[in-house]
Amino acid sequence: PSAPVPAQRAPLNRGDDCLSPADLREAVSEKRVVPPIAAIRAARQIVPRAEIQRASLCRHEAGLVYLLTALRRDGHFMHVMVDAQSGQVSGHW
Repeated sequence: PSAPVPAQRAPLNRGDDCLSPADLREAVSEKRVVPPIAAIRAARQIVPRAEIQRASLCRHEAGLVYLLTALRRDGHFMHVMVDAQSGQVSGHW
């Protein structure tokens, strides 16, 4: 049997190419990316009532994305990718 094909973009491994907290603050202050709270709000549209556990700003393809890990009420984790410039959800798995 063949492996299932993901419906969204291939997941990015957190830590592969993520910015430090200081670099994140600099990117936000220079208005290169939306603030983390905007990414969290976008993720909550996809996983309402979930608890956001982590948010990291990482390089992906041609730009920056926020990778958020959410704990759903059923105890399962879900990952949401938010475009850091537009604040729009660009994938979830």
